[in-house]
Amino acid sequence: MIQPNRPSITSGVIAALFLILLAACGGGTEIPIIEAVSFKPEFILILAGDLPTEYSGAETTHEGVAFLEEDLNLAQNWVHQDIARMNEHAGGIYVGISDRAADSEALYEKLVESFRSGDWELGGLEKKILEVKTDSGAAITYTTFGFHPEQTGMPGANMLMMTFHRNHYSGYLTLNSEEDLEGMLAYINKLSARLDKMLGY
Repeated sequence: MIQPNRPSITSGVIAALFLILLAACGGGTEIPIIEAVSFKPEFILILAGDLPTEYSGAETTHEGVAFLEEDLNLAQNWVHQDIARMNEHAGGIYVGISDRAADSEALYEKLVESFRSGDWELGGLEKKILEVKTDSGAAITYTTFGFHPEQTGMPGANMLMMTFHRNHYSGYLTLNSEEDLEGMLAYINKLSARLDKMLGY
């Protein structure tokens, strides 16, 4: 006897069932916890050719951004390197690696919020805040501001502050000039790619 045709389970139904099962198991999209202290970012912080002409890396220490105070604990592995221009102090770069990506994101938000702090408005500062992305998708927020010449007696006195973040790492760069903004954005792009590689993204 010929049995009547029965509808077969299509690939679409199988895919739908798989997605339901995946969602029930947490989706597999949560970023895993890492051991931040096992990484050595100090060896890749500033390499030859990273910085614009006249700039170079200087002393390296294991310290975080001081004004964060108790929020320093959001990262378990901090490294800082001074930036010099023609052998004079010109700024610095900080990187904090966190065990949990959520903590690193919170750290980044704290750094971004510092750019909007009213304290920076004292003394007649002119400020702008912009956001961009690196090639690998890391978020960058930066602010540039200049002091009025009548306050400093020096025309063109200005500063650049930049923070960046992806998954388990957040960074913070300061520079006593905004003239080299494009060169520093290019540097953060390179550094972010190296951090991605080190952390296995």
